[in-house]
Amino acid sequence: MATAKRRKPDLRRIRTSKTYTLRKIATTLDRDIATIRSWVKNGLPLLSDQTPALVLGIELKAWLQQAWSLKKSKCQPDELFCFKCRKPRKTKAGSVHIARRNEKIVSVKGRCAVCNTRMNQARSLSNLAELQLLFDAPTPQMPSLSEHSNASDRHTFRQQANMSSRSVKK
Repeated sequence: MATAKRRKPDLRRIRTSKTYTLRKIATTLDRDIATIRSWVKNGLPLLSDQTPALVLGIELKAWLQQAWSLKKSKCQPDELFCFKCRKPRKTKAGSVHIARRNEKIVSVKGRCAVCNTRMNQARSLSNLAELQLLFDAPTPQMPSLSEHSNASDRHTFRQQANMSSRSVKK
């Protein structure tokens, strides 16, 4: 069974003291040669115009790190990342629901104000009061799963929790 490719290749495979051909970059980073050629078109620096095209390992590593840092977009405290818009966006008024995941994390869910797509994000429980003020969202007081004695009670609890979260989303 084939393994899924990682979104970002492992930069530790690149040796900064070596030079690489485009084909060697493709095999080292487990990418298609067409991807590497598109990187060259987008500004990956070549050693010279000779054939085969060579790239210094240190320049390849630096170029990839810079390209990925440009793609990052930091959300403001009152924003969630919208995967349809591909940008941090404010939430639609009244659509935010905050639920406790465990002892340390809460889940913030809402809808994009621009495209109405579902958005979600995990935040620290220590910021719960701030989140409630920012998003104007009440946090339901729900019992934890450990408070229930047997598996059937836990199953019923999960069904009730799912039904209550669905009614809040609508």
